Amino acid sequence: ITDKSVYYYDAACWALENGITTETTFKPFDNVTREQTASFLFRYAQNEDMLGDDGYKDVNLRDEYLDASLIHPWAAEAMQWANYNDMITGTLQRFANPQGATQRIHATKILYGFGWLCDIGNFE
Repeated sequence: ITDKSVYYYDAACWALENGITTETTFKPFDNVTREQTASFLFRYAQNEDMLGDDGYKDVNLRDEYLDASLIHPWAAEAMQWANYNDMITGTLQRFANPQGATQRIHATKILYGFGWLCDIGNFE
């Protein structure tokens, strides 16, 4: 990002500086994929020591999702974590749709699960 006047400049720089994203070319009008969403939240939780129990490492994505082969290697652990913690559970037909856009309804479920796991918010 070269234009420091854009409203997302500080947030994009923070995400890059903190390892939340590795992209140096910010694309504000592109959709965020489901695997990118999982990766952003996973990296944040990892940085803040909020990953929860490590049972997620035992999740076999190929057993969970028929389209697991489409999950990029850089997103695999994050998708395991998101699946294990009920943030990204896929469809009834067992598809994760990792390159699909994170729709608002999915973002709500993912962020709720993230907040619950990381104790961010008001959960009773």
